[in-house]
Amino acid sequence: MPASPTGPAAGPAAGLAAPTAPRGVLRALRALRMGALAAVVSVAVGAHVRAETATPPTPSEIGAAQLERLMSDHRCSTTGFADGSLPGSALLRTERGQLRVVGFARGWQAHEGLLPGTLVAVCLGTRATERP
Repeated sequence: MPASPTGPAAGPAAGLAAPTAPRGVLRALRALRMGALAAVVSVAVGAHVRAETATPPTPSEIGAAQLERLMSDHRCSTTGFADGSLPGSALLRTERGQLRVVGFARGWQAHEGLLPGTLVAVCLGTRATERP
């Protein structure tokens, strides 16, 4: 049948609607679009937001932490021991600025200026571990 000047041709095909996809397919497509949008947004935000890099500790901070740990581990004192305990070792700062645990005699020689280094503390030594 030819089309009339006032609209589409009347007949069996005139009452049919355009085919549509089932609801499940439409929901899946909608979810896929939202996932793609979320991915694009997260990439865009990630490109602009960057984590700050931590500043490395300064040598003085490293030295202070190391000194504190060594003082505790070796039971050291910068002023001696009031109970009369005799030190068995010493903390010595080398000419390069490194801390070393040395024998008391070596540390005392540095204190008297006979050997290089600076006496930082005298130590009783590490605590004996208890055996079961």
